[in-house]
Amino acid sequence: MNTTALKTEIGELDFPVAPSFVMDFEDFIVKQEGNTLKVGYLADDLDGEDPMVCCDGQGHLFTAHRHARDEHPHMQEALALDADWQPDLELLSNGGPAEDAFRKEWIRQASIRAEFCVWAESTGRKTESTTAYLKRRATAFWKQQAAGGSVSGKDLWDFSFSLEVATDVWSDLVARGVIGNRDAVSLDCYEHSGTLWSISGTHNSCHWDTARRAGVWVPDELALDNINHNESIYAFGNIEDMGRGKGWKVTTGESVEPEFATWADAWTWLVKFASGKTATAAMLETGRDRARTALCQNVLDEYNAYLAGECYGIVVATFENVGTEDDPEWETGVSDEVWGYIGTDWAVQALNAEFH
Repeated sequence: MNTTALKTEIGELDFPVAPSFVMDFEDFIVKQEGNTLKVGYLADDLDGEDPMVCCDGQGHLFTAHRHARDEHPHMQEALALDADWQPDLELLSNGGPAEDAFRKEWIRQASIRAEFCVWAESTGRKTESTTAYLKRRATAFWKQQAAGGSVSGKDLWDFSFSLEVATDVWSDLVARGVIGNRDAVSLDCYEHSGTLWSISGTHNSCHWDTARRAGVWVPDELALDNINHNESIYAFGNIEDMGRGKGWKVTTGESVEPEFATWADAWTWLVKFASGKTATAAMLETGRDRARTALCQNVLDEYNAYLAGECYGIVVATFENVGTEDDPEWETGVSDEVWGYIGTDWAVQALNAEFH
């Protein structure tokens, strides 16, 4: 705090808006010119808006909490689950790539399963079943049951292996983003005198107070644009927080990992590094995963700060000395206020930037 020309303690000033308690741990910004004193500080924003509601590009956070039943269908749709939170196998019979994948795998499995072999021999004219024969029977069975519902009194789901095959295919299609939302991110929720959301498996919190996979983050249209744009950049590297205020480093698979004081500087470097390069399909898939994860983490950081009450306004209060230079008496004047800052670190940075 610059108090070179200030002979009055900050606490003695009559602030137009009460400073936040965080100013007990942060410096007031003080500037004096003649008889005019300006003091910058953070004040608590008691009307802070939920960033998940008031801001575009944040995506949506849906929870499985029992008090948020209206969100359940959205979460289930994103994760390709049915109303009972089980794999939605009906997605495998709605046509398109999902049904095609199920058909191919079911026919392949049927041709090597003893259960289908027994049925084929009991309903066919051949007594010795070859793999080729069983595959033809399985293909014919699929077509006939798709058209009529059953074949010789047998339904697709009457075979015990059908559920196993369907579940395995469902899992593969979800992993590849064919069904469900390919960019959905599963979330854990820690609740103990407060709420903290984290990407599943990333937060080292008490397992007694943490609900695993309690929610899901789904990008909105602007967030999706962000992911689509950044996947080709993240394909060539990732940005990692070194922790404890040490800054950020860029990992590219090379031995040298450049370090930066700010995330923005690290991002600028990575953008230049990726410029002009062509990524393979596998690299783009990795890049997309990094892009969605980074965006989701940024959203959660802001949302968690909001839930913790880290909502502020920047106040620049003006005081006029109506006393003397040796015995100043500061009279409160006008104040400039800008509200809507979420997150203590971000608000402090913005406060310092206001005076530099």
